[in-house]
Amino acid sequence: PVVAHPAIRNRGTFGGSVALADPASEFPAMTLALGAEIEIAGPAGHRRVKADDFFIDLFETALQPGELITAIHVPLFRADQRFAFDELARRRGDYALAGCGMLATCAGARIDDIRISFFSVGNTPTRVKGVEATLIGARLDAERIAAAQGALEGDLAPPDSDEVPPAMRLHLARVLLGRLLGRLGEGA
Repeated sequence: PVVAHPAIRNRGTFGGSVALADPASEFPAMTLALGAEIEIAGPAGHRRVKADDFFIDLFETALQPGELITAIHVPLFRADQRFAFDELARRRGDYALAGCGMLATCAGARIDDIRISFFSVGNTPTRVKGVEATLIGARLDAERIAAAQGALEGDLAPPDSDEVPPAMRLHLARVLLGRLLGRLGEGA
C-alpha cells in the first residue's frame, strides 16, 4: 500500500520497477534489503545477478541490450528474522523524500545480521554497510541506535536537488533509521 498510487500499483510490475531502477522507487531498494537475486534472460542465455550488483548508476542496471528480467528470487523469511519499512513523503503516493527498508536476523535482542537499504537519497538504491557493521553483534538499545544514526553520514551522500537539500535528506534518513531500528527492537 505504500507504493505509488493505486493506478500505478494495478498497472506497473515489480520486475518493471526493478528494471527501471528509479532511485526513488520502493521495489529496487527492497530487493537490496531482502537479498534478492534478479534472473535475466537474453540472447546469451539466462543468468542471475545479486541485487547488490544489479544497480549501477542513475537508471543504469546490469541489464545488457536485448535482456529482460524474467524472475526475482527473494529468500524465504525465517522465524528469527524481523522486517521494517517506512518512507517520508509530502503526501501519500508522492515520491519519498527518503525511504528505508531493513531485514534483520536476530537472536533475542541481539542482531546477528542485518541488511538496510535506502531510497530517494542517491543515484541508486543504497545499502548502508557501515551502519550494518555498527549493528551486527549488538543489542538494539538507544545508544546503539544513536551510533547507527551517526554512522549514516559515512554511507550516504545525497545529491543536491532543487526540491530538497542534501542535508535535509540525510536528516530524514537518520530519522527513518531511528524509527525503524526502534521497531526492530520491539519485534517488528
